Amino acid sequence: MNEKPIGFKAKVLIVEDEGLIALDLVSHLQQFGYQVIGQAVTAEEALRVMEKNLPDLVLMDIVLKGRMDGIEAAEIIRSRWGLPVVFVTANADEERLERIKPVNPFGFIIKPFSEHDIKVTLEMTLHVSRLDAERRKIEEDLRESEKRFRTLVEQAPEAIVVYEIETGHFVEANSRAVHLFGCTREELLKSGPERFYSIDQPDRQPLKESIQKNIDRTLAGENPSFERAIRTLDGRELVCEVRLTRLPSSKSTLIRNSYIDITARKQTEKELQQYRQHLEEMVEARTSELAKVNQQLIVEIEERKKMEQYLQKSTQKLKLFAYSVAHDLKSPAIGLCGLTKRLHKRYQMITEDQGRSYCQQIQKTAEHIGSLVEQINVYISAKETPLAIEEIYFSEILQILKDEFSAELSVRQISWVEPRKKAVFRADRLSLLRIFRNLIDNALKYGGESLSRIRLGYEEKEKEYLFSVNDNGKGVTKKDSEDIFKMFTRPKSSNGVEGTGLGLTIVKEMAERHGGKVWTESKPAKGITFYFSIAKGL
Repeated sequence: MNEKPIGFKAKVLIVEDEGLIALDLVSHLQQFGYQVIGQAVTAEEALRVMEKNLPDLVLMDIVLKGRMDGIEAAEIIRSRWGLPVVFVTANADEERLERIKPVNPFGFIIKPFSEHDIKVTLEMTLHVSRLDAERRKIEEDLRESEKRFRTLVEQAPEAIVVYEIETGHFVEANSRAVHLFGCTREELLKSGPERFYSIDQPDRQPLKESIQKNIDRTLAGENPSFERAIRTLDGRELVCEVRLTRLPSSKSTLIRNSYIDITARKQTEKELQQYRQHLEEMVEARTSELAKVNQQLIVEIEERKKMEQYLQKSTQKLKLFAYSVAHDLKSPAIGLCGLTKRLHKRYQMITEDQGRSYCQQIQKTAEHIGSLVEQINVYISAKETPLAIEEIYFSEILQILKDEFSAELSVRQISWVEPRKKAVFRADRLSLLRIFRNLIDNALKYGGESLSRIRLGYEEKEKEYLFSVNDNGKGVTKKDSEDIFKMFTRPKSSNGVEGTGLGLTIVKEMAERHGGKVWTESKPAKGITFYFSIAKGL
């Protein structure tokens, strides 16, 4: 309790059943600067006053009127409020003193009293009372602190014991320590650490030397942390992480030991180490295999490079050969066609019907050879000529196609339907025109007499542009549609229609060079639709 401030007037309650003595006490107290808060004749009345206005000190006559005397009242006051009581009595015999002792009175004023007795007694009582209050406050704080400390220790996640060096035993332990070491608290407090430590320890040092070394480090002000192998009294084998801390004590040398069970963690680390070692062995073995495979790949790559060089040379020779053959075939075919025309023109009047028929067949064959040679050149060009990618307005392509085919469409009364969307994309202009020309020409050639409409389509997809050419002609069978893009392959329905079997192959080659593909959807007698796509981002 803190000292009262300067100028403070202590409050005093007077419990006295003799009126003159009470008045005399009031007079002296006021003269000394005390504040008298009330006068009571009985113990019961004094307690009622204190319920309303608590004094700093009580002057209590021992012999009072009523059922309760001053000693009984003092017991209640001390137990309930802890206030100092000074007894006022004319008789302090042995029997009465024995009754008073349990109350722990702060002083006596013997009747008749002197002014000096009252002053000294009250001042000493208030001083001792303040000291007593401070002592009780300190004791209460210590009890609360000890309670908090015990709660913290008891609720701590680790097992905690306090080791006393002088006795070599544990002197404190929380419940987790009792569980960890597998014994009762009483048994634990009769033991030291050596009882629970295995002979073989993680640090590979002699056990006693290791224990003493860590104690010396702790006494030197360090907080050593280390691992310990523990064998509990209930037979478990554990590995714990231990940390030592010296505790302040004037009576003995105390060291706080905290234990954290890391058995599961150590087992996991061991398994991880084994797994890591296994992985390293696998990686080493795999690396060796890959080195062999890599060496084989190097050899294969060298062989492939040689093969590619050989193929390039062969392809170049083949291309030159194809151009040469095409040229060598085209010139005689043109000459044969011209001679046949002249022969037919000059001698048609004198040549019989069979001769004229032969001339016509020779002329058609020569023309077919020339057309085939021209298509072969186009196919080679489609594969070899670099693409000239540019920005294309689809409306321009449609107008060119419409102008080219308008005459035949008009004569045959075939309607032309084109998309109204204004599309812009990147592609090779020549290749795109060639694809559309081949597909439209294909529709006109093989659509038959039922052909009355050719519809061109366009749709932009997420990764490509999709085009279509649809007709309502006689269509092709499913089997023919599967083979229709193969070289020199023509559908059975094309009998009697001139063609080389290379047109759709060229379409397929050009679409693929644009990162796309080509396919058909056909129903016999209901026409056919050719689709082709080109990739975005060319």
